[in-house]
Amino acid sequence: MAIPKEKKETIIPELLQNELDKNSDLLNKFNAFAPYKQREFIEYITSAKQEKTQITRLEKIIPIIIEGRGLNDKYRA
Repeated sequence: MAIPKEKKETIIPELLQNELDKNSDLLNKFNAFAPYKQREFIEYITSAKQEKTQITRLEKIIPIIIEGRGLNDKYRA
């Protein structure tokens, strides 16, 4: 009998959450992504150690989210 996998709780970093709160279009587009794609965006931001790098990365992904493209879509067939 297979044990059901626990769903991973997606914790949105404060930096991203602030942008989502300010921009309802961004929030709707972000929520339309599958959870694994949301986690890709979150990991991309949080893997940066310095806050200024996190901000730069956030600014880079906002247009990608609004376009409805995943962070790694260009690598997927």
